[in-house]
This record gives sequence, C-alpha cells and structure tokens, in this order.
Amino acid sequence: MLLARAADTRDVLVRELEAAGAFVDEVAAYRTRPAHEDAEELRRALAAGRVDVVTFTSSSTVRHFADLFPSEDLPRLLSGVAIACIGPVTRATAGSSDSRHA
Repeated sequence: MLLARAADTRDVLVRELEAAGAFVDEVAAYRTRPAHEDAEELRRALAAGRVDVVTFTSSSTVRHFADLFPSEDLPRLLSGVAIACIGPVTRATAGSSDSRHA
C-alpha cells in the first residue's frame, strides 16, 4: 500500500495497517506550514462574527492557527465559533490551555 501523507505525522495508521497484514510504503507528500498572509482579514472576520466553524485537520493546524493571534485574544475571537476536529488527538490539542506547545 502506498500511503501519501504529511511529512510530520504520527505513525498510528501505518502501525495499524501493518498489524492487519498490509505492506506499507510511506511517502511524505506535503508539509504543514504556518500561513501568515490574510491573518488580519481572518481576525476581522472572527471579531465580526462572520465565522461559524473553524476546522482543524491536525494538531499542527491547531498550533499554526493559535500562533496567528495573541493567546489572550483567542477566547474572544472564538466566542460562538464551533470548532471541528478530525479526531481525538487534534481535539485534545485544540482543547489544551496552550495549543502553541501541545
């Protein structure tokens, strides 16, 4: 099985597939990087209540999002915003008191 995935990721899927008898060949297809462009536009949209849901697909996306804003601003900016996470690890990172270091 060829598994194209992020360069920096946990190996849970690979271990489970191999335990089920699969031969897994991993390829790092992309890297998650912080985005700083449009951060001010995002801040304005959050502050104005124009964002309904923020979706996180990995713990690194949580950390990169949190890095866009001072930590003291996040509770206010995310007030009333639903947070959607791909799984329990990402949800735990999003729920930590300081996601920058989770």
